[in-house]
Amino acid sequence: MPEIIRVAIAEDEASCRHEVIRQLHIYEKEQNLQFDITVFSSALDLIEAYRPVYDILFLDIEMPILDGLSAAQRIYEMDEHAMIVFITHIAKYAVQSYDVRAADYVLKPLQYSVFSMKLNKLLRRIRSRNKRFVILQGQSVLRRIATEEIYFVEVADHRLTYHTADGDFSVKGTMRSAAQELEGQALPSATAAIL
Repeated sequence: MPEIIRVAIAEDEASCRHEVIRQLHIYEKEQNLQFDITVFSSALDLIEAYRPVYDILFLDIEMPILDGLSAAQRIYEMDEHAMIVFITHIAKYAVQSYDVRAADYVLKPLQYSVFSMKLNKLLRRIRSRNKRFVILQGQSVLRRIATEEIYFVEVADHRLTYHTADGDFSVKGTMRSAAQELEGQALPSATAAIL
């Protein structure tokens, strides 16, 4: 089964959105992975629907109402681990993107050779980071949690409750699956455990 990478694209130009998607599809075939792509036609739409589950976010810098740089600042307030790549026509904006902790930037028009090299770098970072995160997915929760923020996990009635620095999150699951996912992870304190 191919690796799944969750991607959000916020771009007001339809042609650029389609080009990012096209290049992602080329890359996924070459690398035997799968992109789960969510598209937004504005940064405001992304902010209103944002959940901290995306591995990569592609944001156009120049958009009406809310520009990409301002959107990035708001995203980091909701998800300090977000990996944002800015899309821009103007190289000087690319330099500004680093002021808001951007992972990278790509210049329009997109060139696949450059785009794929940047994806290679991003995927190395994601794979390294994902070793330190768990994704909780259930009916009412879809959340990425850093393992260092997990105090302990308990099970009752076939539900796992992850007690974390940000609160408690409950999903269906088995203690075995939680133990496998957290195996070898550094939990925040010597008393942290799976109960």
